[in-house]
Amino acid sequence: MRPKSFIPAKYIREVFWVETPQFACTVKKPTGVKGKGLRYEAQVCEKLDKLPEWVGIQGPWFKFTDHRGSHRYAQPDWMGLNWERGIVLLVEIKLSRVPKAWYQLNELYSPLVRHVLGSWDIACLEIANKVTHFNLPKEVKMAHTFEHIKPGETRFMQVPYEP
Repeated sequence: MRPKSFIPAKYIREVFWVETPQFACTVKKPTGVKGKGLRYEAQVCEKLDKLPEWVGIQGPWFKFTDHRGSHRYAQPDWMGLNWERGIVLLVEIKLSRVPKAWYQLNELYSPLVRHVLGSWDIACLEIANKVTHFNLPKEVKMAHTFEHIKPGETRFMQVPYEP
């Protein structure tokens, strides 16, 4: 079941790849669980940035307008471009696996990226430290290596947190 607070990107009118919006520029350093989650995300992004076949972009921002004329923003945690294979890899990173990650990847980020980079194939990857199980609209298989990631699929990879 889709999380209550989640709004999918449907009937997109326009999408722009934008600089970090003003509201996202924080000066306070997050602490507690949020701080731990951001440190984990940074750790994973650092590893993803070292993948030889991918050109990585950490936290790209998209601004889009939906059918109601509402302006919204979205930001995947990491986006990789594989020029050889013509694949965009969208990654959502969480400390613990949660259903929201699947919905963000498949019903928000994928439609936006498809709108911007129409000819590219899209693959999605959830990465988490802790594995939890729940029902989703489609099956999500484990990816033990990046060769397991195929366009049109959403995979899951467990990456341990290193404090």
